[in-house]
Formats: sequence, C-alpha cells, structure tokens
Amino acid sequence: MSIGISVGDFVTVGKLVADIVASLRTASIVEYRELISELHGLQRALHGIEHLKSTSSQVAAVNAIKVAALTCQYPLDDFSAKLKKFERLGVDRGKTRSRLETMKLWTQRLQWGFCMKEEVEKLRTYIVVHVGSLNMRLITQGLISTSLAAEQADQGRAVLEGRLDEAHKMISQIQHGLNVHNSVVQNSESMLKKLTNIITRDIVSQLKTLVDLASKIWDSNLQVISFMIKIQTSIDRPDPRFTWVQEPVRFEDALGRVLPVPSEYNYRKLEAIIEDQFPEGLGHQKVSAGEYELFNSFDSSKAVTLSEDQCLTPGIAITMAIVYGYYESGPLTRCPRPDCRSSRVAPNEAGGMSCLICTAWFDLARKSLPRPLRPPIYQENYGGTAGVRGTKRKRDVTDIGEPADTQQFHMKLRTERKRVKNVRVHFTKLPEAPRHRSGRYPRPFSQSEDKSFYPGRFSGQNRPSAHLYIKPFSTKKIPENFHKLRTLLLVNFY
Repeated sequence: MSIGISVGDFVTVGKLVADIVASLRTASIVEYRELISELHGLQRALHGIEHLKSTSSQVAAVNAIKVAALTCQYPLDDFSAKLKKFERLGVDRGKTRSRLETMKLWTQRLQWGFCMKEEVEKLRTYIVVHVGSLNMRLITQGLISTSLAAEQADQGRAVLEGRLDEAHKMISQIQHGLNVHNSVVQNSESMLKKLTNIITRDIVSQLKTLVDLASKIWDSNLQVISFMIKIQTSIDRPDPRFTWVQEPVRFEDALGRVLPVPSEYNYRKLEAIIEDQFPEGLGHQKVSAGEYELFNSFDSSKAVTLSEDQCLTPGIAITMAIVYGYYESGPLTRCPRPDCRSSRVAPNEAGGMSCLICTAWFDLARKSLPRPLRPPIYQENYGGTAGVRGTKRKRDVTDIGEPADTQQFHMKLRTERKRVKNVRVHFTKLPEAPRHRSGRYPRPFSQSEDKSFYPGRFSGQNRPSAHLYIKPFSTKKIPENFHKLRTLLLVNFY
C-alpha cells in the first residue's frame, strides 16, 4: 500500500519546530536550552529525511521512514498549543509594569513552573526516542541498501565476467577469421601475380597487335573517306532530261513483285506489262483469260477500271489479284493458300484479310467467273453416238489423257496457288446430282465395270490414252455413280 508523502508535510513540521524554538527562546532561554538543541537536532533529521533519495526497489522503505519521521507532528502540535498560553512571559522584559500586570506575570510563571516542566521533559524524552528511532531506521535502511548494492555489484560482476568470456570467445573467433582471411589474401595475391604475369606476357602483346590493327583500319577508313569525297566532287550532276518528269505508278502484281510504271502509260500498256510479267507457266492461263482484278492498294474496294486510252494517275498505287473459284461458300476465315490454310487472319487496313503466317492477302472477288475448268471428257460409243464435251470457258484448255497428266494438272494448279500472294476468291455452288434415269445409256451396267470405274485416276492399261474415259451408268446406279464422278473430278480450286 503506497502512502502519499509530500514536501509540504515536512515544511509544516519544520515550521512548527521553529515556532516552538522561538517561543522557548522568548520565554526562558537558559532553562530549556537543552530542549532547544534537541529540537534543532530533530529539525536537521527531518531535513535530511526529506531529501533522502532511493532506488526503485527501496521506495517503499524510504516512504515508511518518512512517515515515521512525520509522526512527531502530533506531540509538537499539543506542546505548541500549551505553550501559547505563556507567550507573554518573555515580552517586554525589563519594562516598568503596573502591580496588577506584575501579579499576572508572576502567576503565569508559577503556572509555567508547575505545569510545563513536566511537558518539557515528556517532549524531550519523545524527541530523543524519536530521533534515535529515525537514526536506527536510517542505519538499517543504509545496511539494506549496502547489501543490495553489494548483491547488485556481484551480479554486475558476474554479468561482466560472462561478457568478458564471450568477448574472449569472439576475439578468438575473430583471430581465427583473420588467419583464414590472411590465407585467402595470400592466395589471392599469388593468383593476382599470376594473372599479372599472364596479362603482361600475352594480353599486352595482343593489345599492341589490336592497336596496330585499329590504326591500320583508321588509316584505311580515312583513305576511303577521302576517296568518297573525291568521287562526290568529281561526279557530275544528273541530267534532268533522263529523270522522271512526274511520280510513277507503284504496281504490285499477284506474286507480290513491285515495279514502277510510268504514269504516262495508258491502260493497254499496263495490260501489256501484266502479260509480260506472266509470259508462261505460273499464272499465265489466268492472265490470258483475264481472271484477275486491279484495285487501289490503299482501298481494295475501289477497282481500277480505265479506258484503253486513259492515262494512269501519277503517284497512284495499283495492286493485282488473281481470281480463284471455290466449290464452297461462307465467310473468309482461313488462308486460301493450300500450303498454309491458317485461321490466324486479320483485317487489312486497305480492306480484305491478311494471313498472319504467310502474309497473303485475300478478299471476295468483284467479278464472276464462268464454270470451273475441266479437261475434255470422251464417251465410248455403245450403239450410240460418241462426242467430246468441252468446257464453257473461253480460255485455251490443254487436253489431259493419262492419269499422270491428270495428276500433273491438279498439282500444277495447286503449286500455282501456293506462290500467289494476292488472291480474290469467287464462290461457286456445287451442282446437284440427278435423281432420275437418263435414257442416253442403253447398255446395262455390270458389277465388274462398277469396280473398275475410277474417272480421273485410271490404274489399268486398257483405257484410252488420249482422254478421260467414262462408261455409261446403269439404271440403278445413276445417283451413286454421279456422286463418285463429281467427288473425283471436283478440285478445291480452279
């Protein structure tokens, strides 16, 4: 339980002692000098206890001593109250008084002698005992503080000894680390010496060689620069008569080849240039048949349609795309090139679609094509008339006879489409198979003939070598055989 001790308590007790001493000096200095000295001793003891300092572990003991020291306040208050009755004994000593005042004064002195003498002795005894008790408490507390300080000193010494041991261990470890570090430094120094020897012996010589080579290159560069300066100063300016009078036309053909075309040319000369770009082989038949389109390179929706005598616009960009037909319909979601067929396509800024794999450009055709190109087909005359059924297309057709020629024909078309960069696609609907009997084939159809029926890919040697051979259909096999013929003859492009 903590007791509140304030500085004001000690000030009050000290003031009380001072008042008692002043009263005693006024009343009777000689008779109670010893009491005054003891009161002074009590005052000094209280002053010392007031300024007594303590550690955190001794706060309770010191507060107990201060409380015990302040218990003298109650006896001193009683003695001071009794002493106030005799304050006039020492006032105006030596002055002349009346007889009545003299009698009152002697009466008070007699009361002082009979009443206060015993109180003074009690107060002296109390002060002596109280001061002795305080001294004993202070001595005891001092011994306790000394023992605590000794214990703390022992603990501190033990802690210091432990820290010294740890410091010795750390010093030994540091010494060991220094030894290891010294060995590493020595090894590093030896390696550095070896590297220095290698550098001075090999690398320096190579650096000298490189410096010499760099100086030679520098000299040669200076010579080249001086030569180029001489060429620039010696070359005459070009004759403006042999330069372009105006900006030419940028023309890109179906294979992606770009060439300038004079803007003074007309449409007939541009067609002549296109035909010259495809003289034979790849794309020749398409160009000869006019199955291509010309459009603005920056806007594929704008077709280039010029009259034969109209000149080209200076600076315009024209792109050529070959038109291919398909037996299918739907949006363009795959690359039309047979070696790519990728679905990774994206819209082009100029219109159409571009393949992100092979960089081919393709779009829907603006012109319609005739029926697909087919090689001439001959029939064997079984009691009827035999005739040649040609195609409806106006372009020249190369006859295909043997199976090898048919395969070469399809491979040629496929190879041609692999190399074309700009393609226009024209969709053609697949013709439906007939659902009724035709009276053109009177001869019945046999099972053996059905097994050998492979139009377009003959494996036997007994078939005609000039043209494809088609046998007449039976009455019951017309739809099925027609589907076989259509499936084997149709190609993915034409």
